[in-house]
Amino acid sequence: MAFDWGEFLKLASDLVTKTDSADPSPARYRSAISRAYYSAFHRAVSYVRNVKGDDVPSDGRAHDEIWRNLRDSNRKEERAAGEKGYRLKLQRRQADYDGVDPQFHPQEARTAIDHATRIRAMLDNLSGK
Repeated sequence: MAFDWGEFLKLASDLVTKTDSADPSPARYRSAISRAYYSAFHRAVSYVRNVKGDDVPSDGRAHDEIWRNLRDSNRKEERAAGEKGYRLKLQRRQADYDGVDPQFHPQEARTAIDHATRIRAMLDNLSGK
């Protein structure tokens, strides 16, 4: 059985909502942003491959190509999903690689979760799910 990438979105939400107020660790929020991104990314990969019938690179280029594919679409909904995904990718990159600044807070993680949820819903709607 294939892994359900939506589980990453649930984990992201848990990391934010189940945070002990005595331990508001930025690591939780950074991890939540990353998990939310990958939930949306893998849904987009599935959509582009299975619905649009387009190839997706199997290396790191996929992270740029997948959102570019959607942003360059003639369909308004695909362009919107691609734009949100691109912004989420930038946020994930900052959360995963920027160790100096900024400090991540619950609101940034909640925004990432919201964007990932919307991307997944848009793509599900477009594919008739």
